[in-house]
Amino acid sequence: MAAALPAAAQPPVSESEYLRELPVVLAASRLPQSLSDAAGSVSVIDREMIQASGAREIAELFRLVPGFQVGYATGANPVVTYHGLSGQFSRRMQVLVDGRSVYSAAYLGGVDWNAIPVVLEDIERIEVFRGSNSAAYGANAFLGVANIITRSPEATRGWRASITAGNDGISDNLLSYSASSGEAGLRATVSRRRDTGFDDIADTRHVSLLNLRADWRPGIRDEFNLRFGATDNSQGVAYTSALFPELTRSSATYSLHLGWNRTLGPDERIGVTFYRNQDAVSENSTAVLPLPPPLPILRVPLEFGRDSTTDHLGLQHDLRLGATTRLAWGAETRVDRVRSRPTFGTDAEQTTNLRRLFASLEWRAAPTVVVNAGGLVEKYSLTGTHTAPRLSVSWQPTPEHTLRAGASRAYRIPTVYEARGSLIYAADTGQVIDTRYVPPVENSLRPERVTAREIGYLGEFRNVGLSVDVRLFHEHVRDLIVGTVQPLPVGSELITQLLRAIDPDSVVRDETFVFANVEEAWMRGGEYQVRWRPRPETLVLLGQTFIRMTASSSDTSRSAPSNNTFVLLSHRFASGLQLSAAHYWFGAVQWLEEASYLPGYRRLDVRAAWPVRFGPVRAEAAVVVQNTLGSHAEYIAAWRFGTRAFATLAVAF
Repeated sequence: MAAALPAAAQPPVSESEYLRELPVVLAASRLPQSLSDAAGSVSVIDREMIQASGAREIAELFRLVPGFQVGYATGANPVVTYHGLSGQFSRRMQVLVDGRSVYSAAYLGGVDWNAIPVVLEDIERIEVFRGSNSAAYGANAFLGVANIITRSPEATRGWRASITAGNDGISDNLLSYSASSGEAGLRATVSRRRDTGFDDIADTRHVSLLNLRADWRPGIRDEFNLRFGATDNSQGVAYTSALFPELTRSSATYSLHLGWNRTLGPDERIGVTFYRNQDAVSENSTAVLPLPPPLPILRVPLEFGRDSTTDHLGLQHDLRLGATTRLAWGAETRVDRVRSRPTFGTDAEQTTNLRRLFASLEWRAAPTVVVNAGGLVEKYSLTGTHTAPRLSVSWQPTPEHTLRAGASRAYRIPTVYEARGSLIYAADTGQVIDTRYVPPVENSLRPERVTAREIGYLGEFRNVGLSVDVRLFHEHVRDLIVGTVQPLPVGSELITQLLRAIDPDSVVRDETFVFANVEEAWMRGGEYQVRWRPRPETLVLLGQTFIRMTASSSDTSRSAPSNNTFVLLSHRFASGLQLSAAHYWFGAVQWLEEASYLPGYRRLDVRAAWPVRFGPVRAEAAVVVQNTLGSHAEYIAAWRFGTRAFATLAVAF
């Protein structure tokens, strides 16, 4: 949705906010820390940024984080990554919602951004750890962590509703109700988001979601939390070749997240969490191939159905070991189950197990020196046991300036799809039409590993409302898992040639693929972000990334742009009118997995919002125009993101 809660519902930025202290974050080490004490660089996307950005969905917000790439594989399929090395499935970044991982085996081990059951209006902030953080969050935090933290029911009390309409078939609706007392709070949100995607391709999208959050504090020591989310998503997949006619992908996701925390003392707490994620994906059609006479018409069932369940149980204990030392330690276990005959060539359930122990230690070695040391030991049923250590040292010569140096080693375990995927298309006669993937030798895949080193500077010039965060990095990734070319199985060559004669643009190939550890990559560069509030009602954000990537293949070397820049300007006038503009510069890039090489482009988004109040009713009308500079390609050269305009009316009472 274009607008968050009506702006009139929030007080204008105060002088105390203008001179605010650094925020406290959890994404770095699982311990609550100020940015100056954290073990690495953390960007915080707060409520003000969410509103000013003009974003309509969560994925778009990451354009405001240095080092991130955001694009649309189709108009219905957003993709997000940090420092390249990604196609559609974002397998190398951990994405959490209130600490719950949205990793999905049904989404081939990646992140389905359409299936996250949270609307922008219910987000308090997003903490983004820029860099490897497997030491705290495990294998999926290979190159970064994004924790989406939702607002408490107390902060959103009452009814809220909004309606959005615009070009490209944009039609969004939201209804939410929150209630809270001294001990308990409850919020329920339902939403629907629709659009027709890019021009000239079949990528219409319908997303409906339900989100429930309940908090209960029966006393001063205990807190219970419940989160429930459900999404129903339908989208066009946009294939147009003979073998891949237009398909519609339907998916349903459910998540249940339970938590209990007990305060044991002034600096000691223990917590237990359990969550279950369920995903069901249906993507079925039939390709009809009229081969030249006297050959028969071939009908090829295209079935991509997948069902998965993830169960996760975790325990964490935070405590103070002395006047200068804090520790967070814990254990987690996860079981993933996925079933898909088209993907694995069998109806048998594919089960993987993961267990981990972690610890993060913060030691104030001197009044101006903070040492963060931590590590994680993880045992995965497909690849065995792996250890991810980290050490970071921060020096604060003054309270306003911090210098940091750190190093870490991390792993990304293969997904069950990479380890066991077997994707074969056969006609109704039994004739093999195309063999897309064959499984590697059992247990032959090794985890990817990254050795990361960084130095950073954090400056907070409170007297002028300015903060500066600079990060220089060197990341060496080994044993990258990529699809390697293999000859087609005997018996497929003739049908492949016939299909090519019918449709020269068909995706049918003369080869197949198998996943293997065959590549290596180096990422070197720097990034910075500047947040400046020259006046309490004005916000200026600036971020830039310079990266040099070298890899074993040219495609991988081009998977991260050499430079990205963003500027966000926002001002709230005395009348309450808010104007904002976000300008982005993107360097040339080629996403992985059959994407096109794309030249650099610019993008400008603008937003205007007018708040009004009628007694207890607060309302806001907002207009957003995205990509005002004209169309550009973001993943496939022929599929272009055009100018989008939409208006939102939101009310709260």
